[in-house]
Amino acid sequence: MNQYINPYFNIKIDFPDTWGFRYWGNRKNIPKFPERYPTAHDDMPTESSSEKELLCARSRIRRNSMSGTRFDVISLYRPNGFSLLEHRVQFESDLKREFQILSIDGIEIQSLFMEEQGDGFIWYSKLYCWKYNENIWLFCGIASDAIEGFDEAQKIVGQVINI
Repeated sequence: MNQYINPYFNIKIDFPDTWGFRYWGNRKNIPKFPERYPTAHDDMPTESSSEKELLCARSRIRRNSMSGTRFDVISLYRPNGFSLLEHRVQFESDLKREFQILSIDGIEIQSLFMEEQGDGFIWYSKLYCWKYNENIWLFCGIASDAIEGFDEAQKIVGQVINI
């Protein structure tokens, strides 16, 4: 198992061996936009740099297209709130959209499931967002070009939602 731990946000994720991930602690390259990436677990987004990618993971198994399966966690600076419906507007390629508001341990979590028409395949994705503190939100997204990959990513995201 590959394990990601972020003690600041109290996140621990066990990825299957077929997954790889990068975060500030194991990144080998210098990113094109370094302000978008934290330099420590507690490096928060601010008004001048409103998003920080905490984690980006990919399955090494390719099923339908070259896109495969992704899992991302991003911290957002949003002092005026955040809405998944405003963040991800509807496109003509959307085949299905389901928005929900969940409450887990008193935390309100927005979720948006989508099926989109790809070039010869269907793209499955689900976005989650919840308020961490007054100005900081956590955004988690999974996406896959195959239902098997999407189901695998759903199991992984369950670890984040349950902490």
